[in-house]
This record gives sequence, structure tokens and C-alpha cells, in this order.
Amino acid sequence: MPLNVNYSNGFDMNRVLPAMLYRLAWKEIGGIVLTNDNKTPKSGRFFDSFHAIANIINIKNNTEPIPANDTELNAKLEQMYKDVMFRCLSSVFTGVEFLDGACNTYNRVPSSQNTIVENTSSFVGYAIDVAERSDVSIQVNSLTLLFNAAATFNIHLFADGDPNPLITKSVTTVANAPVIIDVENFVFGYKTKLSNSSRYYIGYFQNDLNGAKAIREQANFNRSLMYCAVPCSLKASANVPLYNEVSQTFSPSGLNIEFSSFRDRTDTIVKQPFLFDTLVGLQMSTGIIESVMYTTRSNSSERILKENIDRMMVYMDLKGTVPISDAPVSGTNIAAEIKKETARIYKTLFPKRNIVNAEMP
Repeated sequence: MPLNVNYSNGFDMNRVLPAMLYRLAWKEIGGIVLTNDNKTPKSGRFFDSFHAIANIINIKNNTEPIPANDTELNAKLEQMYKDVMFRCLSSVFTGVEFLDGACNTYNRVPSSQNTIVENTSSFVGYAIDVAERSDVSIQVNSLTLLFNAAATFNIHLFADGDPNPLITKSVTTVANAPVIIDVENFVFGYKTKLSNSSRYYIGYFQNDLNGAKAIREQANFNRSLMYCAVPCSLKASANVPLYNEVSQTFSPSGLNIEFSSFRDRTDTIVKQPFLFDTLVGLQMSTGIIESVMYTTRSNSSERILKENIDRMMVYMDLKGTVPISDAPVSGTNIAAEIKKETARIYKTLFPKRNIVNAEMP
């Protein structure tokens, strides 16, 4: 089964979305029929409680096409939820924290002689030992291939002991010249959606080369903090590596890999999705208000709604809140509440460590 990841800002959206989606829902009003997901909150909380404007009637009155039917509205609600989730996550996790910067597995030794690697029907490439930490992932940024003939074949990522590759990437070489291939979402680590492994293998099956042979360069291998890549060869049977028959080759076989490692926030989010409920509710309200205020549509419902928003803005200026049950009362506006809630989540996830001064006896 292939490993399907979709990373952004240091977390895998393919794992985060199911954990966070539909924790909040909408009240079914105005004769509109919602899907179970859109009307049944996992957390027991409703978007309607965060702002008087936040309800499905107002959303429907500002949803294309005109008029939107229930199916189109439900699809719009799902997309709005995903957009707001990403906005919330990106406000807390503002960038990727790299632990190992982009670095090739090796640098070629200057003025050295290349040699041809004879095919022995093996799986050749690298054994990758990764840090046994669920908050660290390894990313393949690019592959550099050097072969004596043009060939198209697959580069595979295997977890130790697994007969099925987690990731497969088709590549094409040219004769006697390096080819650099950039890759995306080629990410793995100690804990993935499909495996918990501290050793992986990246490489290719020599039987797939159709007569082409790898060119071996003399190499100075680079060091890293969160992973260790060692050239290796494994005997293979029916395009499955034999993990009990692996040997180090101490030199590359036509493959140089640019790796980096980063702090993976996926588990942090998946294990604590409730931390984001209030922020998601506030951001959804803001999005609805903005869509109403800047819509180009003009009808009686939309005009009345804009007038109501204008009155609410005055109320917020006076009271620092709006007349609804779950609205936070702090003497500030909703934008300030979003900022405060974002700071609260960040502080919860990344508390400052107290410095302890130890005195010698």
C-alpha cells in the first residue's frame, strides 16, 4: 500500500484533515437539509454560537450559483471548513522548522575515476536509519542519477521488512550525464500513517534497468543529525528486497539523494484537535462576515444582512463582543480574540521551559 502524504507548513494534511474536520457543525435551520457531517459536531459545538451572522441561511444567500441548492451548499460548507482549518493551522505553525538543511548524500571526490557497476539482479541504493522520534520526518528533495545509457525505471522507498514499497517514483536517465530530478511529498520518518520503522531503503532494482548500468563515483559522504544514509545492496526476488541479505557497498551506485529533515507537527495536531475548536469557530465567523461585506451580489436578503452587520460592528465597538451565547467577552474585537486564541494554542503546544539554577554544595 503506497504512502500518500501531503505536507504543508510541517504537517501532513492527509492525516490532519480527518482528525480536525467536523468537530464543529451547523444548526439545521430554514428548511435547509444538511449532511450528517455538516450538522453533527464531534465536539458538541456549533458555528452558529460564535457569531450571530454565522448560520447556513446567511451562507446560502451568499453562495453561487443563485440560488444554491442544498447539495451545492453542503459542498460549500465542507470547503469553507477546510479553508478555515488551514488558515488556523498556518497561523499557529507559521513555517517549517528544518533540523537538517538540504544536503546531498555525498560529494564527488575531485579528480577521481568513475567506474561501472555490474548488474547482479540486486536492489541497490541506501539504507536510511532515522531518528526514533515521531516529531521528526525526513524529506527527499531531489534525486541525481548517473548511468551509462538512457533508461526509465522506478526508485522505491521500502520500510524494513515490508515487501511493498511505500513510495515509488518513475525516473529517466540519459547516457553518461547526471540527471537531477526534483520530487515532492517524498516524506517518511519513524512514524508514518502506514508504518513505525527506524530503517528504510531507497533505491532501484537492477533488473529494471534494461541493460543500462550505474556509474559509480568516488564519494565523500556527508553527515546529518536526524538520519544516516549508508550505500547498500540487497538480494532481491521477484522485485522484493530480501532484508536478511543486505550488505554495505561503501560507495554509491549511480544514485545521489538530497535529503532534509524537519520538525513534523502532524502527531501534535492529530492527538489534540480539540485545541483548535475555538479558533476554528472564530475564523469561520470572520470569513462569513468578510464574504457578506465584500460580495458583489445584490438582493433583499443580502442588503438586510449587510445592514445587520453594520449594527453589529457598532455593538462590538461599544461592548467588545456581540450579543450571542458563546462569544468571548474581553473588551476587544473578534480579530483580537483570534490573535489571543492563536497565542493560547501556541503557548499550550510550546510552553517555555523554566531555567533552573543549580548551586554547588
